[in-house]
Amino acid sequence: MRVVVSSLGMISGLGCSVPEALDALLRERSALTPLRYVNSKHSRLPMGEVPLSDWQLKAELGIDSRAVITRSALLGIMAVKECLSGLPEQVGRTGLVSGNTVGGMEKSEVYYREFLDPTQHEHTPYIDAHDCGACTEGIADYFGCFDFISSISTACSSAANAVAMGARLIRTGRLDRVVVGGTECLSKFHINGFLSLTILSDSPCAPFDAHRKGINLGEGAAYLMLESQEALEQRGGKALAVVSGYGNACDAYPQTASSPEGKAPF
Repeated sequence: MRVVVSSLGMISGLGCSVPEALDALLRERSALTPLRYVNSKHSRLPMGEVPLSDWQLKAELGIDSRAVITRSALLGIMAVKECLSGLPEQVGRTGLVSGNTVGGMEKSEVYYREFLDPTQHEHTPYIDAHDCGACTEGIADYFGCFDFISSISTACSSAANAVAMGARLIRTGRLDRVVVGGTECLSKFHINGFLSLTILSDSPCAPFDAHRKGINLGEGAAYLMLESQEALEQRGGKALAVVSGYGNACDAYPQTASSPEGKAPF
């Protein structure tokens, strides 16, 4: 069964939609800025932070400012909303497969001392928002239109694996269309973790330079609408691309040190 891509949605430091990101790329505008929304002593490091606070994201989405929802979920909702914008309401069996690595860590790392204090209750609801599945459920609950949801957490390959899983769900006839992709916000956990590996650069990264110093972290969300060719034709949609294949490999070595022979990628 032919699986196609029919729509896109994204948010990043380059902008809050696909057209904004494209315009920034064409203008060669960098998304790197000092940190504003993560309270870190390493805020001097250039990173690709989405230019909206949690409060602004909630206001943009019409979500109560007191709602218990993580930044990763908010970024995911923004991107999925754009992805669904051109889709009719009743279009058959639709799923959501979302990749995420640390769930609500950005709230847990701020409030964990309160979690341990039985006299503190203001932020304890964020305990339930900590895991990756809660992030996906937060996105799905906002729209209320998904017949199937699933979370994938495989570090940097999470969203790629979401694409593979979504395509298989369509090819096996379980769903007609699946929103696939991933979302992740910046946190102290990310920053300190990558610093411990000594791979963060204090200047814009130069990936093909012999004297490169490391990488720059970023946050954002991006999703694709996958559909079977038949479902797309039934609603009169237009294909943007075709999912012609995918692959995955695992050598059971640590995440930060692959096999000495480098066999897994092949």
